[in-house]
Amino acid sequence: MIFIRETRALPWMELNTENGRDMRKKLSANKNRNSGFTLIEMLIVFALIGILVGMGLPQYKYATKRARESVLKENLFQMRTLID
Repeated sequence: MIFIRETRALPWMELNTENGRDMRKKLSANKNRNSGFTLIEMLIVFALIGILVGMGLPQYKYATKRARESVLKENLFQMRTLID
C-alpha cells in the first residue's frame, strides 16, 4: 500500500497569492541591484593596478635603457672594426 502525503506550500512559496507576487518582485529587484560592481570594489582594483604599474615601470625603463646601451656598444664595435 502506497501512502501519498499531501504537501502544503508555505505562504511565501505560493506564487498565486498577492503576497507571492510581492515576493517575486522583491527577488527580481534584488537580482537587478546586485548585478554590478560597487565603488569600493572599483577603487580597490584601480589601486592594485596602480601599485603593479608603479612597481613595473622602473624595471621597464631600466630594461629599455640597457637595451639601448647594448645596441650602442654593438654599433661602436662595428664602427671600430670598419675603421681598422
